[in-house]
Amino acid sequence: MNALSSEAATKTGSGASSGDGETIRIRASETETDADDENNLRKITPPTLRPTNVPIIPEADTSKGAVHNEPPSSSILQPLNLIPNHQLREHDYFSDSWIITREKFLNLERRRLGIVEDACFVAIGSGGSVYPSSKMFVDWTDFMVEHMSKWWNELRILQDSDSAMFDLALSYFAAYIEKVFASKNKVQPSTFHETIAVVAFAPYRSGRHTADRGHQLTVHSLAATLASLHQVGFGRVVIAGYGQEDQRHVAASLKFLAAQASSSSNHHDIVPDPTMSTTQIKIDNTEFGFAKVNQEDWISTQWVKFNMPRGAVIGLQEALMGKIPEKGQDGNDAAVTCSPAWLGTTHDASYWKYVYLTEPDTILHTKLELLPAIRKGLDDGLSFFPHRLQPIPHGSDLPSGRNADAAISSDHSGRFVPNHILPFSNVTIMLDPTDTVDDTTTKDTDEGSVGVTAYYCCDAGPSPEHENCGTWWWTCGFHDGFVQATMSQEEALEKHKRLAMYPMMRLKQGTGVVFGPTEHGRKCVPSKDPCPQSNDNQ
Repeated sequence: MNALSSEAATKTGSGASSGDGETIRIRASETETDADDENNLRKITPPTLRPTNVPIIPEADTSKGAVHNEPPSSSILQPLNLIPNHQLREHDYFSDSWIITREKFLNLERRRLGIVEDACFVAIGSGGSVYPSSKMFVDWTDFMVEHMSKWWNELRILQDSDSAMFDLALSYFAAYIEKVFASKNKVQPSTFHETIAVVAFAPYRSGRHTADRGHQLTVHSLAATLASLHQVGFGRVVIAGYGQEDQRHVAASLKFLAAQASSSSNHHDIVPDPTMSTTQIKIDNTEFGFAKVNQEDWISTQWVKFNMPRGAVIGLQEALMGKIPEKGQDGNDAAVTCSPAWLGTTHDASYWKYVYLTEPDTILHTKLELLPAIRKGLDDGLSFFPHRLQPIPHGSDLPSGRNADAAISSDHSGRFVPNHILPFSNVTIMLDPTDTVDDTTTKDTDEGSVGVTAYYCCDAGPSPEHENCGTWWWTCGFHDGFVQATMSQEEALEKHKRLAMYPMMRLKQGTGVVFGPTEHGRKCVPSKDPCPQSNDNQ
């Protein structure tokens, strides 16, 4: 088993363990059951946006017999600005997300899917080495994801008796979904309609006294993830889950997603009616459906009893190869275990040319105008892995009316970067290049200097190694005692020295929470000008 294949192995140090603040991904049958009415979803008011080299090995040729549809001839393909492989470490590629061709997907080796993270690593390379076709972008905004669960773990939103941070998290998800469906890009791009996305699903569980929060968070987080896939124009998104409880969570999330689309000022075609509770819907040109993974050997290995990414990969492989019956056996599970649950009923299996894998807490961002070039890159044999942005608990993300000093005495003590101390008070707003806003001035507010804007985020490589602190490297400062209201700049910099070297940013078109590095410590430099071309551009 690859030493870097375990999420724990990417932490700084080997002594990390799950504490009381850790969100637990579990089998649906173990979830709390007293939050079973999706009609009681909270109505959240959206917030105002505040501001080591890896050896390369040959890869098996899977292109024989491939059917490649070129992008429309009218498309002007932009060159892909890609990071040379020798400048990336194996774990830099890890984001629990990737997009590859159908042929590569069908050739993923099941025997290598031992632990949860292996569903990503099996596409990156083999034996600790990276395939030469595995690529990442110089400009992070070309292809990146916001990975949210570690952010809400640090804020303890599922455990705190105070619900303020929990309500805020839901509001960020709701605001993001609202932005997607109100986007000026009313027409979905068709470039990747032949893509089937698979979400390896597991719900989130809250504490004994906050049981409803797990359901609420699962519904909102999944809906935000699905909205990001709708925006890219994927033809079908299948949520692979386990059991009736998973099905209930997904049905509630799809109903919430459809309701958000229905209430948008833009017109969106929704089938069926958004008031219905179902596990199969279509919004515009994107189908969404739940598929039950009902084979124990698909999800269980000698290392992990419940490995849903493995089940999602194997289930979709079986469906694409025609090994799942068109009709399920009689019973309640028939509709969610048969082939149409995976592939839908609009197109046959041969229609799907690309596969995107992700998780239910991972929001995809890319430039729509770059999609034809990305598709051409896939057809030429490349595989693409998004940068995994790490949201950082930041003082400016606290609920309105609760500034950093007020939060010191609350249960959130020490769980945010102070927003009144440089360099953390400088937060760059990342805009889409199509935005017309060009605010070049710095605005000093209670939240710090938040008026600086940029359009590109240029990769600047990994950070130096930090000493072991027994937990994730970027969280060390949050667990080193309590943050004091009178903390000096020198004290704050020492506590959060691992984060001080990274620019603080927000995505205007994303959730809006502050982020800094990638999960594994890569840095980008925000810029108003396009990133310099690498020597690996295609």
